[in-house]
Amino acid sequence: MARQDRLQKMQRLFRVRRSISTADLMKELEVRGRATVKRYVDYLRNTVGIPILSDTSTRRYRVDSDAATGDVGLLGLWFSAPELHALLTMDQLLRRIEPGILRSHIEPLRARLREILGAETHSMAEIEKRVRVLPMTSRPVDAKVYQDSLTSLLNRKRMIVSYLTRSSGEISSRTISPQRLVYYRDNWYLDAWCHKRRGLRMFAVDAIKSSTLSSERARDIPEDYLKAVLESGYGIFSGRRTRIARLRFSPAQARWMASESWHPQQKATWDKKGN
Repeated sequence: MARQDRLQKMQRLFRVRRSISTADLMKELEVRGRATVKRYVDYLRNTVGIPILSDTSTRRYRVDSDAATGDVGLLGLWFSAPELHALLTMDQLLRRIEPGILRSHIEPLRARLREILGAETHSMAEIEKRVRVLPMTSRPVDAKVYQDSLTSLLNRKRMIVSYLTRSSGEISSRTISPQRLVYYRDNWYLDAWCHKRRGLRMFAVDAIKSSTLSSERARDIPEDYLKAVLESGYGIFSGRRTRIARLRFSPAQARWMASESWHPQQKATWDKKGN
């Protein structure tokens, strides 16, 4: 049995029994020495953070029920080294695209993962050094505006914003009912019902200069209507009045473009010249 399999099995055993003898652990893990069991227990206690207590008189191990209250969700949770690397890569991507709102919530998990990876082949520093996420066209978002957008969206409350219309350069006050928060082409957008314009609008979150949460309940737009208006096109192609665009790429460029997805309903064909 591999080391990771034994550690995973130990977590399952403690989750079911809460108390287990050294002899039973040796049998379940298929090891001969008590020292090996102790090494695994020390790893789960010191690195993974499971509060395992030992009773030398009875030679039994048990999980401290009082101390485990906050960490009980970790019992039975185990990632292989490749899964940890993938998780940390996703964490780096998340930290690139969201303006720090989730950082305080994720940091305890990242600290735990650092400890676990300390004994593995590749450290977190090595992963961050070798795997890069480069958002090329992203525009910075105010953390408070992002937080207000998320709060009003989930709590179904209206939000009062000062919004910059880039086409005219004017800043106007809007009362909006957020419907969706969308990450599109390296930037955040807030799909919302604009009570001033009496219609659905797409607001670039970076163009919201200030925001205030309202106690008034947000207007809910039917999902079918949202899909009809917002999912037929997006960005500069948003709205229900859509047209079919036919694009032709040269053979050299077509080899790149053939694998790109621009729209869920796109169709691609090749001609005899390789365009």
